[in-house]
Amino acid sequence: MAQLTIVDGPVIRAGESLSERADFTNGRPVRIVTPVGWDGAVVTFQVSVDGVHFDDLYMPDGSEVSLICDGLGRAIVLSPDAAIAVSYVKYRSGYANRPVVQTAERTFLTVLDNTVQLR
Repeated sequence: MAQLTIVDGPVIRAGESLSERADFTNGRPVRIVTPVGWDGAVVTFQVSVDGVHFDDLYMPDGSEVSLICDGLGRAIVLSPDAAIAVSYVKYRSGYANRPVVQTAERTFLTVLDNTVQLR
């Protein structure tokens, strides 16, 4: 049976498009709850295995991994493949080449499955 932990964050600060680093070394991300009031943009990601060097996250076909975020505070279930080897992550408003600044602080909730530890 899964043991779930809710992580309050990461947060994208007002006037920014990229969140601070979130530490997911204690479990695999399985669900994201998007913030209410989000300024229209997709959510994309930067990932890291060491928490220092971050890379934009892409699918094997070259498309940037993105989630639709409509500002209604929706829970989005992640596929098991989406979180393979993701130890640290930053959430971005918009795409890597077209970030979208948020007009207010935006806090995500991330649910981790603690039965799968990455470190």
